[in-house]
Amino acid sequence: MFSGYRYIDCLKQVSIAELLEGTPDVYEVPVLAAVSDLFAILEDSPTASLMMDELCSYDFKFSIDPTLEFEENGFQSDIVAILFPDIRPSDIKYQKNQGRLIINLVSAIRRGLKANQGYRERFDLVPQDFLRLNRLVEADIDAVTAQVCWELRTAGQPAAWRQLLAGDKGDIAIVFSNRMTDAPLAAFDGKALRAAFRQWFANPARPDHADRAALEFLDMAFALRTALKMKPENRLDENDLRRIQKSLPFPSYLNDMNVMGRWFDGLCDSGNRAHLDHIISDLKTLPR
Repeated sequence: MFSGYRYIDCLKQVSIAELLEGTPDVYEVPVLAAVSDLFAILEDSPTASLMMDELCSYDFKFSIDPTLEFEENGFQSDIVAILFPDIRPSDIKYQKNQGRLIINLVSAIRRGLKANQGYRERFDLVPQDFLRLNRLVEADIDAVTAQVCWELRTAGQPAAWRQLLAGDKGDIAIVFSNRMTDAPLAAFDGKALRAAFRQWFANPARPDHADRAALEFLDMAFALRTALKMKPENRLDENDLRRIQKSLPFPSYLNDMNVMGRWFDGLCDSGNRAHLDHIISDLKTLPR
């Protein structure tokens, strides 16, 4: 559900700027040459291009981890590095593999930008809102991925869009494209992105998975409560929603959407509900 998102140690880092420039040093390393070629494809997407500019402005790094699969990525916050699987130039010659890797790269870029905002460390939020924030961010990541894949398709790069349609998030891609039946410019004004974001919640497995990961983060935070100084008393606000939408051509695509409504709820899984109850009980022991 999260493209195999992991927090793990990584190998030597290279700057995103170097990968975008495609310097001779980059092309001496096969995996970096392949990644640089993927970034070059993403330049055909206005949305991806804007996000890549943001990566460079924040001096993001990129690191290869050979333990990651094609659908897996990660982020290491202390060095602001996106983690990506070990690939070769031959891997992206096949449209299927190229599509899979582009989807993974877009997801990694968007998640890296959101993780760098610290949403995973918002231990000042009440647990229910911490879970909701994580759901909203994951929905944004998958919606933005659909937006980029569509833009690449219109630019003559259909591999990622085809893979998206064929995968477990194909419903998001279908809703995105269907939105343009009613509004032909929906891909250019954020309306299709908005529809894709909302569709993310139509499959309960996605919120369930997001809740499970968020609950694990809360457990970790509670175990390290002395160092993290948890104060779970704040609620989500307009600024949180603004930050979710940042770094896009449509920075207000969620305007007037009631993200606190029941459609955006989670906790459909009984195990997650029980887990949350335990966490809430544990948090009551924190000193005031």
